[in-house]
Amino acid sequence: MRIQHNIMAMNAYRNYTNNTSALSKNLEKLSSGYKINRAGDDAAGLAISEKMRAQITGLDKAQDNAKDGISLVQTAEGALTEVHDMLNRMYELAEQSANGTYENETDRAQLQKEVTQLKDEINRIADSANFNGIKLLDGSLERAEGVILGDFTSQTDPAKMTGDLGTVGTQVDGVLTAGQEEVTYSAKFYVGDITKIDTTPIVNAINSGYIPVVATVGTDCKGNIYNINADTAAAEIAGALHAENIITLTDIRGLMEDVNDEDSLIPVVHVDEVAELVEKGIISGGMIPKVQSCENAVRAGVKKAVMIDGRIEHSILVEMFSDEGIGTMFLS
Repeated sequence: MRIQHNIMAMNAYRNYTNNTSALSKNLEKLSSGYKINRAGDDAAGLAISEKMRAQITGLDKAQDNAKDGISLVQTAEGALTEVHDMLNRMYELAEQSANGTYENETDRAQLQKEVTQLKDEINRIADSANFNGIKLLDGSLERAEGVILGDFTSQTDPAKMTGDLGTVGTQVDGVLTAGQEEVTYSAKFYVGDITKIDTTPIVNAINSGYIPVVATVGTDCKGNIYNINADTAAAEIAGALHAENIITLTDIRGLMEDVNDEDSLIPVVHVDEVAELVEKGIISGGMIPKVQSCENAVRAGVKKAVMIDGRIEHSILVEMFSDEGIGTMFLS
């Protein structure tokens, strides 16, 4: 008995189908620009990439929030600049009024009219200067200060703003507070020093899928409010968290031997070399506290600290996801 078959043709067709399918997937990757287009391509990789995508979205929004804060400060600065100019003019008029040749009823009366108008204008600016409805110069900005600390009023529902973060951002007992709470400060002239850190609120926020944003404003046991250096606070928190990496943004490429030479970037610095670089003048001025914060973070257990140029678009992503990175890296 003879059995008719066409196995060779069937094998050729199967191989053709497999090759066509593989070609289709490769063309899809080329056209989309993505290595992973569906869960079937790499399920674990897709889960990781989606998590990173959510983190990037959160970072972008945090950056937008920071820009709003900068805009608020710039608005207040513009109003205060006008007030400053008016006060200078009032001082000038006061000096002019001391002229012994002026008559009170005529000359000084005219000067007084201008002073009165300037005073009224200063009051008007103080009453009207606002950012998105928030009064900036009328003395009511204490509420905005409370929002920074997390002390929301009864008109604000903390649950709508923080989700399931527990105490994070709902009252003044988060990461940067005083007394027997998470962080205490010894303060002089409204500037505080960190003496204790509790990372629980930060860890809870991360575990809940949130990106914690810590305002470097603290209080002492008496409720006085103090400003904390942001670089110092970031280094202390990173050390307490035993972070893998801390990134500091600045307006130059990193640590350079010559600030006027963009090509003199120092890519790697060991913390034991910092003191010598300060003595040589390579690290000076406002760069000293930033470098010291990186040094303190590494000495506290952070594996590496990186100083990068925040003016570069997506500089944090370039540093995190590229092999060469950018800026200056500090190691133990």
